[in-house]
Amino acid sequence: DARSPSYGEYEVLLNLPLYNGVKDMHIGILEGSEIFAPVPFDIEKPIAFYGSSITQGGCASRPGNNYMNHISRWLNCDFYNFGFSGSARGEKEVAEFIASHELSAFVLDYDANAPTAEHLKETHYPFYEIIRNAHPDIPIVMASMPKPYRVYGQREKWRNACDCNVVVMESYLKAYKEDKNVYYLDGGSWFAGVDPDACTVDNCHPNDLGFYVMAKNMYPVLKRALAK
Repeated sequence: DARSPSYGEYEVLLNLPLYNGVKDMHIGILEGSEIFAPVPFDIEKPIAFYGSSITQGGCASRPGNNYMNHISRWLNCDFYNFGFSGSARGEKEVAEFIASHELSAFVLDYDANAPTAEHLKETHYPFYEIIRNAHPDIPIVMASMPKPYRVYGQREKWRNACDCNVVVMESYLKAYKEDKNVYYLDGGSWFAGVDPDACTVDNCHPNDLGFYVMAKNMYPVLKRALAK
């Protein structure tokens, strides 16, 4: 590494592209260098995140700035990014696929892609149930999307986002009656202490600042839940 002041051992983290698939990758090292196995993560199993293009990290300036990448570094854990731009609709088959993986925690965050609150209500709790039945002991976080929308020109979009937030909260309350390892995060409050216009690129998708704010809100919840 040309930036390194002297020779020694360095751990390197590669953040792969958020949109482009990687078919081939080459890493150059100085002659005489050695490559060792990485230091194990502090948390043995990955955290899975399921959601929309926000989860995918579509408008981060670079892959490492997505909110879950921040959380991954702060917790020193691996993660699965199941973020699908415009396509995450709470499909049963996707829930079963995610449930088939070994996980330390799960974050359910797809309300931004719900076409209506009614659709979300039909799919959200069943999605949770599939994950919980496969993983009875892991923390499950139900999060609603950040809502920086302005009223002008986007009343219907704002109203649907608010209605979906209510669905997520109701889903959480229903689960919490029997499940004390489930958590709710109201994304509508995340940008309240920051200028909302500075947190997104289009009044919807978070930029680097928006993702950092999201990570700062979600990180302590996951940290406490995983420490139990």
